[in-house]
Amino acid sequence: MKAMMKLLRRSDGDALVEAAFFLPVMMLMLLAVVDFGVVLHQALTVADSARSAAASATSLVYTDNAAFLKSVGTSSASGVPGYVIITSQYCICGPGSAQFPCSGHNACGAYGIPNQYIQVTATAKLPLPFSIAGFPSAYNVKSVA
Repeated sequence: MKAMMKLLRRSDGDALVEAAFFLPVMMLMLLAVVDFGVVLHQALTVADSARSAAASATSLVYTDNAAFLKSVGTSSASGVPGYVIITSQYCICGPGSAQFPCSGHNACGAYGIPNQYIQVTATAKLPLPFSIAGFPSAYNVKSVA
């Protein structure tokens, strides 16, 4: 009986058994952190590209320079998969007034010249580096400037 109790109290392989249970959980957590880091980096790149295109738009007189703004945004987001940039222009006469297309409007009555606004929308569908069953394999990012 004493020999049997002595065998049951031995703990030579406990660390190996605990590691066998704990290692897959740690690997899954590590992959999730890497996925999050990659998506966060690419999302920040998309947001930066929208801001750089909007900043370029403020430094020039907007006369349908959508191709130029797209090239600025695309060059800022090089290497981001599924990247799309859309620019739109609209005018507003004064505070609280409705948006309207800028073409054909030279004056806004008491408000004078209409204020021109340019909106840059950058989107990307970012694939995750590690695909895990039951979780999405891509993440959609959108940034508006």
